[in-house]
Amino acid sequence: MTTLSDLLSEQRKEPVLQALLSLMGALELPVTAWQEGNPLRLVADAVSEIYADSSEAVSGIVRGGFLGLAEGAWLTLLARHNYEVERKPATYARVTAILTAAPASGPHTIGQGDLWASTADGRRFVNVTGGTLGVGGTMALEWQAETAGPGHNVADHTVTTLVTQLAGVAVANPGPDSLTEAGVDAESDARLTERCRQQWGTLGIPTGAGLVAWAIEASLGVTRAWVDAQNPDGPGTVRVYCANDDGAALAGAVAAVQAFYDAGRTPVSAVYTALPAVERVVPVVAVVYAHSATAPTVLACATAVETYFRALPIGGDVIPALAPARLFRDQIELALLALPGVITVNLVAPAADVALLDHEVATPTLSISVVTV
Repeated sequence: MTTLSDLLSEQRKEPVLQALLSLMGALELPVTAWQEGNPLRLVADAVSEIYADSSEAVSGIVRGGFLGLAEGAWLTLLARHNYEVERKPATYARVTAILTAAPASGPHTIGQGDLWASTADGRRFVNVTGGTLGVGGTMALEWQAETAGPGHNVADHTVTTLVTQLAGVAVANPGPDSLTEAGVDAESDARLTERCRQQWGTLGIPTGAGLVAWAIEASLGVTRAWVDAQNPDGPGTVRVYCANDDGAALAGAVAAVQAFYDAGRTPVSAVYTALPAVERVVPVVAVVYAHSATAPTVLACATAVETYFRALPIGGDVIPALAPARLFRDQIELALLALPGVITVNLVAPAADVALLDHEVATPTLSISVVTV
C-alpha cells in the first residue's frame, strides 16, 4: 500500500543507477565489464536520471496539495486556487530626490528614465518622473531602485551622486521621509503559508489573524502586522500596526490598509485604525571569528542578521516563561554561526535579551567585523 511518505520520498540518481545495474547484473549482463561510453551503460545512466527526475516531480506534485508541505510554484498555485491568495512579488524602493542647478546651469529638459543617481556605496536609482529644470533652479523627481528588494531602502541624505553627467546639476534626497515606497523581497514560502492559514480568520467577524491577513493583502508595502483589539481608543476600537521588511510601514502603505478596512470589509460596529508599527532600534555589535579560507564577508554577516530581524514578528517572539524578553540575543549569534567558516561570535551588543512592546518592530543598526584565524 502506497503511503504519503512513499510519495514524498525522492529517489536520487546514484542509488537508482546502482539498483538498476544490480538488476541487470542479475540478468547476467556483464555490468562490471562495461567501460565508460558503453551503450548499455549510457542507457542505464539515462534511465536512472529520468526516474530520479520523475520521482522529484511526483514529490512536488504531492506536496503541492498540502498547506505546510507545498513549496515554490506549487505553493503559489495552492494559495491561488484554494485560498484566493496571491504571492506578493518583490517591489522596488522609490525615493524623492531633488535636482539643483548651479546659477548658470539650465534649462534642462529631463524625460523619464534619462538620469541615474546613486548612494556612496553604489545603490542606483533611475528617475521615473521628469520635467524641466530651470536655470539655477531646483526640481523634485521620483526615483526607482535599480533592483527590487529592501536593499535600496535608503535613508535621507544618502542619494548624493548623479551618475548621469548633467553639467552644473547636483542631486540629493534631503527628506524628511524621502523614501516614499519601501522595497520588499518576494513573499517567502513561510509567510505565504501563514497568510493562507490566516484566511480562516477573515470569515464572518474577522479575528486578529484575519485583520493581519487583510493588512498584508492591502499593500505590497506591508509584510507584517499586529492587532490591538483591547479597545485602545475606547469601546469598539481596534488598532492594526503595520511594518515592512525593514521596519515601520511607510505612510502610503498604511493609508492603503486603512482604505481597505474602510471599504466595508470589517463590521461597522467597530472602528479600525491602521498605524505604522513603532520602530525599536537595536544596536548589533559583533566580532565574527572565522577560518581564513572560508570566512564570510562583513556584508554576508550583515545580511544574516538583517534576515533574522526581517523574519521577527512585530513585538518579537512571545515566550511567556521568558517575559518580558521578546528578542533573544542568542538568535543573533545563531544567525552568524550558521555562516560557512564561522568558528565563534563575540556579540558585544545587545548585551542582553531585548524587551519589546507588542506594537514595536525591531530594526538593527550594525557594527560587525570579521577576524580570520
